[in-house]
Amino acid sequence: MKQIIKNLHNNRIFTLIVWLIVVLIAIISAPNITNTIQQYNEPSLATSSQPVKAEKLQGKWGYNLKGTITMNLVYQNPNQKITDKQQQKINNQLASLIKHQSYYNIKKITTIDTNLQGKPAMVSKDGSTEMATIQINANGNSLRVLTDQLTDQARIAGLKSYVTSPQIVRDVNNAKIAQVTKISLIALFIASTLIIGIYLRSIFAALISFVVLFSSFVTTYSLSLHLAEHFNWPFSEYSVLELGIATLVIGTIWNIYILRRFGELLKSQPESHYSTKQTIADIRFPVTIVGLVLTIIFACTSFIKFSEIQSLSLLAIAYIVLILATLTLLPVFMAALGESIFWPSPSSGKIGNSKYFEKAAAFSMWQPFASLLLVLYLTLPFIYFFNNRLNYSPMTNLTQQNQAIKGAQTLNAHFTPGKSTPVTVYIQSTSPINTEKNLGALDTLTTKLKATNHVDSVYSLTQPGGMPIEKYYVANQLQAIALIPNKRRAN
Repeated sequence: MKQIIKNLHNNRIFTLIVWLIVVLIAIISAPNITNTIQQYNEPSLATSSQPVKAEKLQGKWGYNLKGTITMNLVYQNPNQKITDKQQQKINNQLASLIKHQSYYNIKKITTIDTNLQGKPAMVSKDGSTEMATIQINANGNSLRVLTDQLTDQARIAGLKSYVTSPQIVRDVNNAKIAQVTKISLIALFIASTLIIGIYLRSIFAALISFVVLFSSFVTTYSLSLHLAEHFNWPFSEYSVLELGIATLVIGTIWNIYILRRFGELLKSQPESHYSTKQTIADIRFPVTIVGLVLTIIFACTSFIKFSEIQSLSLLAIAYIVLILATLTLLPVFMAALGESIFWPSPSSGKIGNSKYFEKAAAFSMWQPFASLLLVLYLTLPFIYFFNNRLNYSPMTNLTQQNQAIKGAQTLNAHFTPGKSTPVTVYIQSTSPINTEKNLGALDTLTTKLKATNHVDSVYSLTQPGGMPIEKYYVANQLQAIALIPNKRRAN
């Protein structure tokens, strides 16, 4: 029995069994990529940040609006102004939604009939586009399900209808990110496999490299998700792709390095177990050092107080797992297959020297100052013309095929460029807001915000249509009162 166990140990069977168990658990326990990106699409912000404070205030909102999602229902006549007949259809459709609002968990619907003063904010200047605002309680349903339900219910013959909001656009963007991530990972794995196969002229080496890298990636992916779920580890919508790139780039280089060294040793010592042991002994130190350096570098990103940057610390886990896979799983196949790992090529082949790099290195050693000037000449123009003024929007990555994107673009085109992504300012007062003093302060703030550069319009309690309501101002009321006695005396 001891001899059997010793033979199994020498053949690294225990290592293979452990990896099979680990990979199987990782595949079973990890959710699919689409659900992962959907779940971790929002960056984690500090509790002292403005968005978090605003979210807490919104969470205490009255009138059953606590925890609701705001959606914009958009109707457009693509040819001309909305006709009276079409307006009646819109009113009937909105009335039907109000009637069945309990079915859709709708808590509030704001239309041009329920917000007369705010009508300019809900009807475009050309009269071709009209919107209604819906506050809806998710009640456990996904945003995608709610959007599909409202989209089907809101359709009107002769008009284009859309259901959109910044959250819906972000959800569509995340679906796009998930799709691109899957395609990119498949392409990267194929590219890595082809590189190994072409470089070593071996089908077996390419397939074994694929198995090693896939095992490393799946294990890292599952482990990262468990850390994010149970220990609140930072995880972003791009983390999956980052883990794949980190694993495949370094893993491919290491596999080429190891298999090339293994092929060289097989020429002098055909016994596979000895050559495998000697190969691992030769490359263990450089692989471990490079892996640990990368691990430490990316682990340091966890100290940066920004979740998108902190999520890069997951790459530290990726490199630790990759080191283990490279030094333990790959040798299992090397020892078992021996020289057959390079089939159909009889050997790993002799790698020639690069004349270009030899000449470049010789020139650098001969004239180091000239080499430095050449490097500066090539890099300084990029530094000089670098522009860090970046402007990113999820809609720049998306096509117009999705109805939410069409709705957002329609609002931006017929209202103002920022209509689909408004900025909400939450104001909290220790005393009731409906006093003359507080309303005056709110109106002053509204006017001040309107005067800010790049702000097109501001809607508030005192200016629901984006313009002051003249009859509510004290000066106008006093003027009206003063004119009445004069009028009576004249009569």
